Amino acid sequence: MYTQTFKKPNSSKVKFKANLKKQFGKDVLTIQCRIMDVIKFLEVDKDVQREVNPSKVSALKSYIGEAIAKDILYFSPLIFSSRECGEYNEKDKEFLLGSDEKIIILDGQHRIAAFKEIINRSRIEEIKHRVENFPVTIQIYMHLDLRHEKQLFTDINSKSVAISKNLKIARGGGDLYSRIAREVAKSHPSISPDWFEIRASSTSTKFITLSTLSSIARMINDGKINEKAGSVTINEENFEDYKSKTTEFLTLYVKHIMKNEINRDTSLATNTAIIVSMAEYLYENRNEGLPMEYYFTSILSKEKWTQKNRALIKIGKRCKSSSKKITIGTSSRERREVLKYIYSIEKKIKG
Repeated sequence: MYTQTFKKPNSSKVKFKANLKKQFGKDVLTIQCRIMDVIKFLEVDKDVQREVNPSKVSALKSYIGEAIAKDILYFSPLIFSSRECGEYNEKDKEFLLGSDEKIIILDGQHRIAAFKEIINRSRIEEIKHRVENFPVTIQIYMHLDLRHEKQLFTDINSKSVAISKNLKIARGGGDLYSRIAREVAKSHPSISPDWFEIRASSTSTKFITLSTLSSIARMINDGKINEKAGSVTINEENFEDYKSKTTEFLTLYVKHIMKNEINRDTSLATNTAIIVSMAEYLYENRNEGLPMEYYFTSILSKEKWTQKNRALIKIGKRCKSSSKKITIGTSSRERREVLKYIYSIEKKIKG
C-alpha cells in the first residue's frame, strides 16, 4: 500500500477523496474539494511563486463573479506540492491532511486570490456561501524538492495563455454590451454568424471579433469605446433598443461601406478604427433628427475606404511585409484622426 506520512502525526486529520496517478514520472493526487478547503490549507512559497499581480486578480474576480452567477465557470486544476505533508491511503483512496499543515501552491495563485477577495468583500451571504463552497479540482504532486517545484512552475507558466477578452465574451462574460455582441453575432438578420470571430482575439479572414462588436455597440449607443471609458446608460429596460441600433449600424455598414463582402486585399472597411469611428460619428450626430441610413448613403459611402486612400495612408502605416498594406491601429489618436477625416468628408459634401 502506498503511504505518505504526516510531518506532524499528532495533528487532527481532514479527509479528501483522491486518486493517485503517475504524471511526468511523479506521484500525483487528484482531488475535488471546495474553495474554502483550498484557502485553508494552501501556502505560498515566494521562492517558487511570483508576486501577485493586482490587475490580474481584479480581472479574474470580475470574470469569476459573473461566471458563478450563471453557473458556467470552468477552470483547469489548481496545482500543489505536498512538501511531505499528508497521507494517502490507497485502500480507501483518501488523502488525509493535518489541520495545521499546508500544501504549497504551484499554479492557481491568482485564481485563489480572486476567490478570497470575493469572499472577504461580499456583503451578500448567499454569494459568499456559493463562492466558499464552489467545487474545484486540485492536483497535488508528491515528493517534489524545491528544484522540481521551480521547474514545474516555470513549465506551467511558460506555456500558459491568458484567456482573451473575445473568448470571455463568447463564454458569457462581460456586461450588457458583451451580451449584445453575442446575440447580434448569433442572430443578425442579414450577416452570417460565420462573419464574426468568436474565439481568437483578432482575425485576418472574418469581419470583426466579438470584442470589436461590443465596442461598436458601446460607441453607437453610449459614445464610449470600452469599460474604462466611464459610466454607460444601458440597462435591461433599454437593452433591446440598444441592440436594435447596433444591428442597424452593422446592416448599413456592411451594405454601404463593405458592399456586402469581406475584401481585405484592397479595402480598409474591416479596420476596427474605421468602424468604431463611424459609430462615434453617428453617436455625435444622434440628435440631428436624421435616420442612420442618411449618413451612410449621403456621406460615409461617398468616400472610397481603400488601401489607396491618401488620407487614410497618412493616418496609418505600411506593413513591413511584402504586401505593404496600410494598417490603422486602435489607439485614441488614430481614432481621432479617422473621426476628423469623416467630418472633413461631411464638410466637403455639404459645402
